[in-house]
This record gives sequence, structure tokens and C-alpha cells, in this order.
Amino acid sequence: MARRQGATPAPEDILVTPRPDPKKNPGDQFGLMIVSSDGKLLWYERRPDKVHDLKVASYQGKPVLAFFQKRNGGRGYYQLLDQHYRPVARVRAGHGYSTNLHELALTPKGTAYVTADVTVHKVTEYVVEEVEVASGKVLFDWHSLKHAGVRDSYEERPRNGTAWDYFHGNSVDPPTASDPTVLISSRNTSSVYGVDRRTGRTKWILGGKRDQFHIGRDHPGWVFCGQHDVHRLPNGDIEMFDNGGTFMHGQPHCPVHPARVLVFKVDARRHRVRLVSSISSRPLSADGKGWFSGWVGSARPESNGDTLVDWGGPINRVTELSPGGRENLFMRLAFWSYRAVPAAWTGQPTGRPLVVAGRQGATVHVFTSWNGATQISRWQVLAGSTASQLSPAGAPVPFADLETRIALNTSAPYVAVQALDARGGVLGTSAALRVG
Repeated sequence: MARRQGATPAPEDILVTPRPDPKKNPGDQFGLMIVSSDGKLLWYERRPDKVHDLKVASYQGKPVLAFFQKRNGGRGYYQLLDQHYRPVARVRAGHGYSTNLHELALTPKGTAYVTADVTVHKVTEYVVEEVEVASGKVLFDWHSLKHAGVRDSYEERPRNGTAWDYFHGNSVDPPTASDPTVLISSRNTSSVYGVDRRTGRTKWILGGKRDQFHIGRDHPGWVFCGQHDVHRLPNGDIEMFDNGGTFMHGQPHCPVHPARVLVFKVDARRHRVRLVSSISSRPLSADGKGWFSGWVGSARPESNGDTLVDWGGPINRVTELSPGGRENLFMRLAFWSYRAVPAAWTGQPTGRPLVVAGRQGATVHVFTSWNGATQISRWQVLAGSTASQLSPAGAPVPFADLETRIALNTSAPYVAVQALDARGGVLGTSAALRVG
């Protein structure tokens, strides 16, 4: 990770789920990552199979981590973890449907919007449900085939007889107190659907072949294709990551263009739309032609006014952009991540900090880690003649990364470490370790 000199970082951490391809990258790990705004790895959780969509949410009034977990050879689910990284609940689609990896949106009512792919006569239908997390009861559902026909798709029917993923929904934004509309994004129709939560009726369609706002006719430069991560901003504007239509295979083709971030103000009653802002990848690319993102990606506002953008695959790049499009942060991932989400998260793992140490003459080399403890500011080494008689040795050392290395001159046979917060308070103390 690199940050522009003089740029003020947002206080939020960055949540990503880099995903290797098991065929191209055999043996590489699937995992969940939380990275600080200055590039320090705070939490890494190795998982047995593919994971997506790591985010911070609220459940029963408490903060949780949420992510999609694919099961080896079986159906997946969304897992919720508390601040101690302990399982709280699993969320699945109802009616026996297989839970889709693209979205989980928790509500203050203890419900969640989840999605599913259902095969209907060799066509993959996208289903959106609101379910009670505790009981799994389905309170609302929306089926794409009832509201968007296969002719709306920019993706051609497969010729090998497999199911046609004509819709490919990829994000859902629940109603708010001021707007009772569910926002549903479809990659393969390049459309956003405004759905009445009470009736299930599709109230309006933005983009695509049935665009009721006439973007293509009136403002062809605003046309988005294959978009991801459509969501409301606090003021009601709609933000999206516009992939640009790369790797779509239908005819006619949604106009291919470099990836960008778009913000629209939508007047649903009058069917009017205004482009509020657009941040292109052109000036960020080395050749000035922009990046062409074939799949995934996200754009999220940060509290300092910047926007955190995951440019999707195969770009594998996360950037923090100022309102004027200046790149304040750059992070290169080994593999693409479904989204990159900025979030405030306080992790308090159970157990104690871990420590390994070895002596080389008068110097003791200490390696310490406490995976997921996000409030560590410094480490204090303790040393003493016995495991029960330890005192501070040397000055506290700044937290360096998930593993911090400390060199200390001491003849004491026992060492331990204390994790300190920004005020010097003790968060946790490791077990004492004999080093000779």
C-alpha cells in the first residue's frame, strides 16, 4: 500500500477478501482481511473455501462482521461474527433456495436482505428476499423473471446448454426511513430497479434497454454497463461502480468504456435523473486509456470526503480518491476482491497476545501478534527473573503490522509482552516465555 504524501487518511479500516482461483493458484489461501488506513494488517482469517463481501453491519443493536462463506461441495451462507470474532448467526435465503454470494443487507428490525439464484427452464432467475435472521422466515421476495424479461439482457444465451444467467443481480439496498424503495442492481441487464417494498412492484428502471429515464437518448455519455455495488448515499443520491461493459457477450452490446464511479440524483416521480459526479479511471491508468473491469468492484464514501474504489478484476487495485479524482491511496491485491469496504471496526479477540522469542548473546528478539486486536498502538516488552516477576524493559515499540518484531538487550530469562492502546492502557498481556 502507498499513500500520497500530505494526504489525510480516512480513519476507517479497509475490508477485503482477495480470492485466488483454485485452478490457476492451487494451494493459495482463501481469507478475510482487515487493513488499517495506513496499510497495516490488523486481522487475517484463513477460510476453507471461497469468501466474499466482508463488511461491518449491525445486528440486535451491536456491531458485527458479516461475510459470505461458500461451503465445500454445498450451499453457502452469510456468517455474522461479534467483536470477539465469535459466531453470532448464519443467514440463508428461504424457500430452500441456495444463498447467493452477492449481497447481505441487515436492517434494524433484525431482518436481512439476501439473494438467491434459481434455475427456471434453463434460465437463472435472481431472487431477492427479506428474511428474519433469527427464524429464517421469508417476509418479502422479488423474482427477476416477473419484472425483467430475458430480452432485457446484454448477455447472450450459452450455447453449451447450461443455464442462462441473463440477469445476474449483484447488489441490493434496502428501504430507508425517507425512501421505501428497494434498489436492485443487475449486471447483465445493466439496469437498476426501484422496487416498492410493500407491493413488490417495480416502480422504475434506470439504465439498460428499458430505461425509463432515457439516459441513452438524452445523455449517452452517462450510460453505465455491467455496474456493481449500487447504493444510496446519506443524501439519497445513488452511487455505483460502473464496470464499463467489459466481457459482456450479447448483441446489441452495452457500450464498452473505461471503468468509473458514478453518482446520480434520481427523481423517481418525474422520471428525471441528473449526473452529480463521475470519477474516471482514465487519468489513473499509465496509458491514459483507463481500466477495463470485467467483474466485481465497488465504490464507497469515506468520512474524510474521499471515495474508496475497488476497480474489480482483473485490475486488482484499490484506490482512495479525492472528490477531484486525485489518488490519495493505492493498494495492489494479489487477487481480486469482490468489494473493498471502508468501515470503523473495534476488534477484541478472545485469548491473549502471542509471543515468540529467542536469544542471540545479549539481545533477545521478540515476535508478537494478536490477530484482530484493532486498538493496539504500541507493544511493551516485560522481562524478569521469573515468570511471575516481570517489569517493563525498554520503551514501548509502535505496532508495526499483524506481527511486530522487537529487539531488546536484556539478560533476564523470562519475557512477555503487553498490548497498549493509544493512551497507554493495557489491552492484554501474553504468557511469560523463557528465553534462557
